Amino acid sequence: MKSIRRNTIILCSFLFMILVFSSCSNNDNLKEISEISEEMKSYKFTDTENLHFECTPILQKLDKIYTFTSKSPSDFNDDAEREEAIQRVVKYSEKFCGQKIDKTQVVADGSSYLYEEPDQLQITVSANKSFSIATRSYFGLLRKNSELGINVNGTDQSTHIIFNGKDESGKTYIIDGKDINVKTAAEYAQKWVKDNLSDMFDPVEDGVEIADAIAVKSSDGKYYSFHVRIASTASGVRINENGFVDPDPNPSVTTNFIRPTYIDVEMSDEKTILCTTGMFRTVKTDKNEITMILPLSEAVKKAAEGLAPNLEFNVKDVRLKYCVHSTNKTNKGPNEYRPMWCFLLEVTEGNSFYSVVTKDLFVDAIDGTIYLSDSKQMTCEICKE
Repeated sequence: MKSIRRNTIILCSFLFMILVFSSCSNNDNLKEISEISEEMKSYKFTDTENLHFECTPILQKLDKIYTFTSKSPSDFNDDAEREEAIQRVVKYSEKFCGQKIDKTQVVADGSSYLYEEPDQLQITVSANKSFSIATRSYFGLLRKNSELGINVNGTDQSTHIIFNGKDESGKTYIIDGKDINVKTAAEYAQKWVKDNLSDMFDPVEDGVEIADAIAVKSSDGKYYSFHVRIASTASGVRINENGFVDPDPNPSVTTNFIRPTYIDVEMSDEKTILCTTGMFRTVKTDKNEITMILPLSEAVKKAAEGLAPNLEFNVKDVRLKYCVHSTNKTNKGPNEYRPMWCFLLEVTEGNSFYSVVTKDLFVDAIDGTIYLSDSKQMTCEICKE
């Protein structure tokens, strides 16, 4: 089973020529958290030479802002963490697939632990809390469409973006002959994650929210499922669900990446869960309060100044999030979740599986460093002197 994820496109090579590995921080631009919230009440976006805003500022309630320390995914490997992953496989097999098993039936699968009945169900959990659960309903959908000669697990589908956390209460899609209300399905997925996967969340995470949703077509041109991406929050601020994780321990161009954290839920109707995938649900500890950050107005200036003049983007969404940035090739050692202003630059529909393409620009709200990511292939640290 392929993980629920987003495909991407590679940024043009000239983009990587603008790398300057330095910080552009100016502490004079930092403001108290209360001032940040006050500015957001009246702030309006103004287009720049290279940023065209197709959104309005989101009024976020920013009471307190923190940094969090977490292990890197590769550091989760002690006996207790492995045992916890095995027990989750046992628990999820019965809870989500109706199959009661014991731990002796769980096998090691690389850095994860797996129980599966081929073409029936599959549960995988890693020690770092990444996981995937494919139910009997999921495999039933595959078999049904296979018998009809319809491909739903290849590269010839197209996806259609439904919304990015915005109210789409009146929109419906026809799936398997039924009108499915987008908002109803997404809200069910949100509640389902909160009610059923609470053991995957850290104490610092205090809520979940709908990040976005897509409708996916099969090879016959009909929509066959929704994918809803659920993000968690800490102190009301979203933990970043976009970014790039380098799968290659020896990348040829850069080792920069912004690690996303999310739970994706695939549904065939408003209340039927087909499968779910959670990525990099690493434990967050050592909460440190930050009293001053860059205001949104300064983040916009830095974003515009940091991009090369010949790069133009449409901005779909801007909000403060907690993000993990790493330059560690081995993906080991502690990481830090930091507040960053996140600009969703583009959302593109494509013709391949999970082809919702995003480009994201991140402005570190503490030191002003800028990162540009295409969600899968690359994250660049950029700063214009």
